[in-house]
Amino acid sequence: MAEKYLSQERVSELWSAVIAKIASELTAYVKPSDLSSAITTALSGYAITTAVKSAIEAALTDYMTTEDVTSAITTAVSEASGIRFQVVSSLPGTGEINTIYLVPNGGSGQNIKDEYMWIDGKWEKLGSTDIDLSQYWKKADLQAMTSSELAAILV
Repeated sequence: MAEKYLSQERVSELWSAVIAKIASELTAYVKPSDLSSAITTALSGYAITTAVKSAIEAALTDYMTTEDVTSAITTAVSEASGIRFQVVSSLPGTGEINTIYLVPNGGSGQNIKDEYMWIDGKWEKLGSTDIDLSQYWKKADLQAMTSSELAAILV
């Protein structure tokens, strides 16, 4: 079964929808406690960077207009939703959230780096940059289904 992934464009659309939903539920002014609950719900399940936490804390210091809240949330979410890559010669003592570290593995050709992330206080190896597509079908291996074959399946 093929797995489905969200592209960066679709992630941005998702966050825009979340922000629009939060903004639609807000009146002209919002109490910090109400906003904190809305943000916590919207960001549950996502890694939050220090910059995102700072943006949220700044947004909660005083009462804000809906436009101010939407702007603060948009900025915070854009910083939280991306994964970045960092090429290093060796793994540092600790890592940053949402960062994939690429470390040379001594290989040659296309497989010259291994991928690691800092997860739950330790390094987790995600894999390598080597991609083996030998078990996948090539476009030339596929044959279009005829209308009679399709009809036989649908009966």
